[in-house]
Amino acid sequence: MRQLVIFETLAETRSFRRSADLLGISQASVSSQFKALEEQLGICLMLRRAGRRPELTAYGESFLSDLRLFSGAATQLASYRRRQAMAAAPVRFQVLLGLGLADFYVRPKLDQFVAAHPHIILEFDTRSPSRELVATARSKPYDFVFIHQRADLPLPPDMRSLAITPGGIYGDRAFAEGRSLPLSAEEVMQLPFALHSAQDDVGEWRLRQALPPNMRPTNIVGRIQFFEVIISMLNRGQAVTNMPIAMVPMEMRDRVVQLFPMHDWRLMFYRKEADDNVDRDAVEAFLLSSVLQDPAYTHVLDDCPVL
Repeated sequence: MRQLVIFETLAETRSFRRSADLLGISQASVSSQFKALEEQLGICLMLRRAGRRPELTAYGESFLSDLRLFSGAATQLASYRRRQAMAAAPVRFQVLLGLGLADFYVRPKLDQFVAAHPHIILEFDTRSPSRELVATARSKPYDFVFIHQRADLPLPPDMRSLAITPGGIYGDRAFAEGRSLPLSAEEVMQLPFALHSAQDDVGEWRLRQALPPNMRPTNIVGRIQFFEVIISMLNRGQAVTNMPIAMVPMEMRDRVVQLFPMHDWRLMFYRKEADDNVDRDAVEAFLLSSVLQDPAYTHVLDDCPVL
């Protein structure tokens, strides 16, 4: 490589003395390095005559042209290393995310976020709504918490209330055939319920104060870990379930109806650090826009966030 630099300098200056000055080495070193290059190639690159400036031979002209192409390619290849060095260091964030929010709103848009922010690694802990969920959020060091909670429960400290979405018992229209909506409490209790396995607590399924305190579903057809399975059963008319309307896919809303109104659900958000941070800002904007800017999320804004 040193010989190539010397040759290129000689080709530009046509002077061994001037090349030595520019390169900061002796004229003898320039001469010996250039001679070694010609010997290695086995060709004459430059004619040297007493009293005349050196001139490139035809081989020399061709070699100089190729050398310049090589130098350009080498510079381009080196730029990859510079770009890699300038890339942001990986950063990880722990996110507690509601199961329905993850399945229907965040996960379908995650590829776009990853492509735009390859250095940000999001590690999700997805949970179904329960009375223990807020305690879980407090007990673990999550960077972000984005969950639903019953709207009639107090807003936990440090949580932002973003929206209220209606909730109820939802099922296929066939369950209401020949009946007026909403169904009576007695009729609802006879429906086939699909419950999430994390919601075994009867308190989560007690209906509003209009019902006797001990009234509960009597026909539970399944306690299921995966929320999408519950939705599939809902879609096939096999079961009903208690959830926010925002969790009913848009393509199902023409036939899946609210059979009985229940408590509304509050969409809540928590960010561990509120100070300005580009990466944290990007994650927050992604999570909020994934839900609140999606037309499928039926809600009433409680506190309009800046997206």
